[in-house]
Amino acid sequence: MSLTEKFKLLIISLLVVVSASTAVYSQDQFDCDQQKWNRLTTSEQEKILENLRFEMLHERKPALQNTINELQSLRTERVALNSNNILKIPLRTGKLEVKALFKKARGEIICCTSEKIEAVLDTYRVIAVVDPNNPGKVLASFAGNDPNIPSAPISGSVKSDGKTAKITAGADWIELTYTGNNSYSCRTNKVPVKITATFID
Repeated sequence: MSLTEKFKLLIISLLVVVSASTAVYSQDQFDCDQQKWNRLTTSEQEKILENLRFEMLHERKPALQNTINELQSLRTERVALNSNNILKIPLRTGKLEVKALFKKARGEIICCTSEKIEAVLDTYRVIAVVDPNNPGKVLASFAGNDPNIPSAPISGSVKSDGKTAKITAGADWIELTYTGNNSYSCRTNKVPVKITATFID
């Protein structure tokens, strides 16, 4: 077998492997629900959309166009910042990188609606919901490895000017400001350092 024939065989083998893996990967993914789709990074979502387009064209499956359109619309909703949330500042779901001094942490806003915000930062989780007994306040529940985390939900108030939201619970407060470009700065009376957060997907 000549070198050219070996090269052709290698290319054909690679195409078969790529086609098979693309079909399997896209088949697994396009049935996923909105929550699973939103948990993927932007690059992971784009890869799935590419695989679906490839399968639609090369496997002659025009019905996949509806799935592609639906996933793209969910992606557009996710990427767009909006102020229709408890904090009333530009916000969305997605993964974040949080920095304080020389330390970095990864986080994610899982849910961001006018009724609820759910976020994680490393091993910590916070869920804030509108207080059903007092719509002007929020109830925040915490979970994590720190024994100092409150075991019962804490009631607090939120004041917002559309760019900065200040959450006050008793003597403690935290201020989150949208600084543009998918980035935020954070101040609190609990720590003296500046904290920044940026969406990374």
